[in-house]
Amino acid sequence: MRKTFYRDYATEAFRLLAREGSAALYRQKVYNTALARRGEAGSGIGSPTEAAVIRAEQAVYEAEATIRDLEAAEAAVNVLECKYGVAAVKALKRVYMAEADRDIKRGEISERVNKAIMNIPASEESIYRWLRFARTSFAKNRGLRI
Repeated sequence: MRKTFYRDYATEAFRLLAREGSAALYRQKVYNTALARRGEAGSGIGSPTEAAVIRAEQAVYEAEATIRDLEAAEAAVNVLECKYGVAAVKALKRVYMAEADRDIKRGEISERVNKAIMNIPASEESIYRWLRFARTSFAKNRGLRI
């Protein structure tokens, strides 16, 4: 398998998607976290102040790169499903998105592919083709040089 320069970046974007759920959920989490950290005196009950809303919008703006990564990963998953079907998405989730909270060890991707072969009616070549398509689709959606 030939390594492309965006392979690790795309893989981590899919893992981020597995951790965060979606771009909309992540955007809302960033916004709510910034509102909760407003650091103003008082009980915090009621509507947020204008300054707190501005800080929350600024936090979302600063997280824009991560949000775009999540949006591109979501779009890649949708394109993968439209082109290759549900089995391809299952393979993507079992190989890249499983155990997204810890680092991937050397050789773990190939081990996950071998395990996926047992559960998904597909060959090893098909799974690697689906994964390559998902990474390339992510890179195109994210606007990376291919």
